[in-house]
Amino acid sequence: MEYRFVASEVEAAVAGRVDGFACPFDTRDSHDTRFATGCFVKSIAAWKSRGRTLPMYVNHADNRPVGGWLDLAEGPEGLRAVGEIVSTEREWVGGLFRMKVVLGMSIGFVPVAWRVETDGSVTFTEVSLREISLVTANSVPGAVIESLRAEAGFQLPRTKRDFEHLLKRIGFSGNAARAITSSGFKEADLREGADPTGLVEGLQDQLFLMRLSHVARQP
Repeated sequence: MEYRFVASEVEAAVAGRVDGFACPFDTRDSHDTRFATGCFVKSIAAWKSRGRTLPMYVNHADNRPVGGWLDLAEGPEGLRAVGEIVSTEREWVGGLFRMKVVLGMSIGFVPVAWRVETDGSVTFTEVSLREISLVTANSVPGAVIESLRAEAGFQLPRTKRDFEHLLKRIGFSGNAARAITSSGFKEADLREGADPTGLVEGLQDQLFLMRLSHVARQP
């Protein structure tokens, strides 16, 4: 998936405003997922009804919010987001823009509904937004795994039961966890003594949510 900022949007960011496309529609990304038109509508309405602002982070670092997204709307091309950087963070974030360190946006979300296409890819038809980050790369591979591995007592799942439990732990419903486990989990890939790097990469593929750093958190 690609994210983009035009020159005027970079200038706006220096002044404290960010305007851009957080997620394009119907574009297959490197994780074999895509987002359908209309998938954000309910989530946007829910944030508005609660009177809350969707958080803005840098690289999904939720311990340091840098602002909020004041206007979220679906357009023909995708999810458009207009945000404001808080005054105390503008020099830092503006510097990242000027140096072209920040390359785009990345959404943090929990899938609500999706369909599996005939080619094996996944199309999200409804998602629950958790945050939108300014990122130094167009996606954040391994963010889920790094976050979970940092938790006390986290162990890589070795069985289908363990994998299903992990999916529930990071925010999937029971039915969704069972469906994903039955269709994608391979116990042989996570056997004792297997290469740790391969284990992590295999688990990332099965979760297909590499952009998320904290999908289980509730707004």
